[in-house]
Amino acid sequence: MDFVLLWVNNKDPEWLARYQQYSVKEKGIKNTCRFRDWDNLKYWFRGIEKYADWVEHVFFITDRQIPDWMNVHHPKLKIVFHDEYIPHEFLPTFSSNTIEMFLHRIPDLSERFVLFNDDFFIINKLSSERFFRNGLPCDISAFDVYPGYGLSTNNMCNLELLNRNISKNESLRKYFWKWFSVHNGVNLFRTLLLMWWPYFVGFLDPHLPQPFLKSVFKEVWEKEGIAIRESLKSPFRQRTNITQYLMRYWQLATGRYANIDLFEDSTCFHLEDSNLHEAVDCIVHRKKSIIVINDTEKTNFVQSKDLINNAFECVFPDKSSFEK
Repeated sequence: MDFVLLWVNNKDPEWLARYQQYSVKEKGIKNTCRFRDWDNLKYWFRGIEKYADWVEHVFFITDRQIPDWMNVHHPKLKIVFHDEYIPHEFLPTFSSNTIEMFLHRIPDLSERFVLFNDDFFIINKLSSERFFRNGLPCDISAFDVYPGYGLSTNNMCNLELLNRNISKNESLRKYFWKWFSVHNGVNLFRTLLLMWWPYFVGFLDPHLPQPFLKSVFKEVWEKEGIAIRESLKSPFRQRTNITQYLMRYWQLATGRYANIDLFEDSTCFHLEDSNLHEAVDCIVHRKKSIIVINDTEKTNFVQSKDLINNAFECVFPDKSSFEK
């Protein structure tokens, strides 16, 4: 399997000039926390080398930006620029939705791959079976409802396409023991309460590295390519974007996944003052194998950056072979 990592350098003068040029005339979501660079990308690679050396390739997706410290000749590293796989009509883009929706077009990308954001870190021992078992992506399948704000508005758009292609009742019948697997734990109650609605109304959405089948991307594009293209016209995030979550929902609804308890070895911190020290403690003592340090508008960026990066330095003090 391959890993796919998205990264942007918001300090790059050329990128900033394009961003400012388009942000003046284009509408969309432009939160600065979506672009802030925490200067800790090297720890992502150190974690991969130490705890996931079984990965075949790392596809590093960037807008022609390469960190000065990166060893571009590493045999496992494949650097991919946006214009090498995203159609010209969607460029430039400052939206991760657009960047992610075309991943299946990346040359040589494996059928089985795991999508990472640059704030998803592996900090302890991890087996390849955490992501794929018997060729299927590992996931948790539980229903949920969306409140109508934030990312949930995008997921409502995703559900429209899912429901017009896949019958919820048929999926429940065909994959009953997956929907009601013991690995879903207490989240089974969500599914029980929401199973009576005739359509999919939402899914539990862990903010964690997501394993995908490339063939599912292709299948969804073949069926709903027109709608997807229409939703991605803006260079910035829109609340009506179709997103990569649709691909995950498609995998779940068609039974192409293996049930596991994702939260047994993984955790996500939407970082703010109240949980900052807990996140630092989790890193230093490697309490989980995967930790997500999610930057939000409530994050005290300067203080958090120093504490988080010092914690990573304690765990990964030595350079990886991905560094010069």
